[in-house]
Amino acid sequence: FPTNVVGITLNGHSGSKIRDLDFRGGSDVISLVNSSAVIQGIVVRNNTRDGVAATGSGSSGTITLCLFDHPGRSGVSTGAGAPVMIFRNTVIHSGESGFLIGSNATVLSNLSFDAQDFGFRCSEPATNPTLSCNDAFGSLNGNYECASVVDILKANFQLNPRFCPGSYRL
Repeated sequence: FPTNVVGITLNGHSGSKIRDLDFRGGSDVISLVNSSAVIQGIVVRNNTRDGVAATGSGSSGTITLCLFDHPGRSGVSTGAGAPVMIFRNTVIHSGESGFLIGSNATVLSNLSFDAQDFGFRCSEPATNPTLSCNDAFGSLNGNYECASVVDILKANFQLNPRFCPGSYRL
């Protein structure tokens, strides 16, 4: 996609599945606006904003098993009450935060590596997201910034994932 183009927008939609696709470029690659969808196994590389941006209290569903490589801003961002489930995703070299959480999202077992801001950042007052069993490592300003999540370091990790040479596999 050209750098200023949103790849896929679902607005007021329910029930779609976006699976096993590889995206290059674009701004927000997938935009959910008050929509419910399953996003699984996608790869997003070198986009200028967010890999997946979910906004609105009607934006639910699951974002799982995705790789976001060099997103301009964040791999996944949520806002305006979007209660999505963000599960087992990897964000590498994000331009800002790997995961930017501004809703009551559930964020479980994700990895953020080498973020230029924070690995996981809650936009305060971010509501009350659930963050558990995530790993952030090598973030420039800190791995976690989520004041609304009590004892965040007791439920999450800051460990080097030690990728295999030439890939993002453990």
